[in-house]
Amino acid sequence: MKIRSQFSGNLAADAEVKKFESGKSLAEFSITVNGSKFKDGEYVDSAFYHLCKLPGHEKIYQYLKKGKLLEVSGSWEYDLVPMPNSDKEYKKYSFVVDDIKLLGGKD
Repeated sequence: MKIRSQFSGNLAADAEVKKFESGKSLAEFSITVNGSKFKDGEYVDSAFYHLCKLPGHEKIYQYLKKGKLLEVSGSWEYDLVPMPNSDKEYKKYSFVVDDIKLLGGKD
C-alpha cells in the first residue's frame, strides 16, 4: 500500500538532475513547507524539508530553481541507509512525484 500525499512549498535549492545510461533521468530537490510543531507545551512555527524525486519530466527540469513555488502529488518511499559508526540502519524517506504544478508568476 502506498501513502498518497499532496503539498505545496518553495524549492530550497536548484534541482539536481541525474542522467542514467539507460537514457532515463531523475530530478532530486527539497521543498520547504511551513508548518508548526509542538515544543515546550505550545505550537511554534517551523519549516519542514521534504526530499522529492521527479523521474522522467525533462521538459520542466529547467524551471526547478531555488525559491520556485510548486505543488506536488505522489507517494512516499524509503531506503534503508547505514548509520555511521554502527551496524544499524535508518529509514530515509523521499517523496516520489507523479504530478507537479509550477505556481506563481513567470520567471
